[in-house]
Amino acid sequence: MSFFQHYRYSQVGLALQEVMDEMVEADLLDVDTQNMMLLQFDKAISSALSTCVKTKASLRGDLDHYRNVENIWTFYLKNAVIKLENVEHRVDDRLRIIACDGRTPSTGAGGGKKAKK
Repeated sequence: MSFFQHYRYSQVGLALQEVMDEMVEADLLDVDTQNMMLLQFDKAISSALSTCVKTKASLRGDLDHYRNVENIWTFYLKNAVIKLENVEHRVDDRLRIIACDGRTPSTGAGGGKKAKK
């Protein structure tokens, strides 16, 4: 089973990679273990976000452009306003949103029910 790797580019993911790179350079960690840990990070962050985060957000803005590559959507908004728990946050610059199918990649984009045999 594979997981999306885009969380590696979050602040937490980048910090983890930086620490592990330093450990590899100091011969405290080998590259295979580093890759295994990054795969575990992908799995853990996906699971945690899908089960632990219950906050709903609303989003308004002017769509600048968007793209869809391999069923991963990227939206670029200008003048965005994000509302979380009745508190509004204005984004001064462009806002980039990356959206992908919420189901695990093993279920596929069509997902849902399996055909009966």
